[in-house]
Amino acid sequence: MLLFVTKEMGPGSSLRHLENGMTLIRSVLDRFGRKRAPEIVMDIVNRQGSVEHYYHFILGFLAPLVLHLSTGPRAATRIIRSCGPMDCHLAPLALPNLRIVQKQLWLEMRDTGHLQTEQLGGFDEPIHYDEEAFQRFRQIVLRRFGQSEAAPNAAGTMLVINRGKSPPYYQTEQAEVQTSAGLRRSVPNMAALVAAATAQGVKTRVVELETWTLQQQVALFAGTRTLVAQHGAALVNMLWMAPGGVIIEINPVAEGLHFQDWFRRLATACGHDYVSVSQDGVHAPVDETAFCEALRTAQNLVYRKTTKTDG
Repeated sequence: MLLFVTKEMGPGSSLRHLENGMTLIRSVLDRFGRKRAPEIVMDIVNRQGSVEHYYHFILGFLAPLVLHLSTGPRAATRIIRSCGPMDCHLAPLALPNLRIVQKQLWLEMRDTGHLQTEQLGGFDEPIHYDEEAFQRFRQIVLRRFGQSEAAPNAAGTMLVINRGKSPPYYQTEQAEVQTSAGLRRSVPNMAALVAAATAQGVKTRVVELETWTLQQQVALFAGTRTLVAQHGAALVNMLWMAPGGVIIEINPVAEGLHFQDWFRRLATACGHDYVSVSQDGVHAPVDETAFCEALRTAQNLVYRKTTKTDG
């Protein structure tokens, strides 16, 4: 409510004061109307799992959102649901006109029908992998972080991802899907595998990504040609690698053939070669001989690629 108090000016001035007051009211309302952008509730439908986890967040939520905002009108404020621990990856991208709300409030805003809704489909299932969309998504993210598009050095270090400690959030009832990181899967003899690679003359770098920002992960993988990781969310970072990389996935047989195929198909969509190493269980040691054979295969692939490029 707006309350205007005017000084009494006599019988002839009351109409003039009323007109002036109405003009001021219209001016204020017009200004508020111009400043308030329309609001649109974004219904981003991921295909599997929970967008509170990195793989489904990147492919099932962030990729469709970034691609949509890169082509759509920017005047409206887009209202999106909270992705829990993944929300921290949104701010550094400086996406325009976003408003993050808690999931329950977002559901109420979406379901009441009072606001316009836009629905987007996620890419977090192999049937929905899209090579052209992934390429555009990668280019947009690299530009936002000021990351070079240059291909990594052929003689670069092989990146090995070790699964670290699960953040406490995923042990609470708040988590949509509980457990993550090393609680879900692990390679207990990862140090021995790295030592075997070193014995073959391969330079390695071992990292745990649980506390890394998105910008740090993008920078790391943009300079990576060969990636080793157990089946899991870290492998989605192959998106940031320049096409022509080599992915070595440690594949627990207990995961089932359906899921074992996901990252092979993602590697194909990203333009990378793919090598698989079997693991007897989600926490079982990996056979060193099998790992070394996979490593030699990867080295030969890298050698052929770089020789072809140099020639």
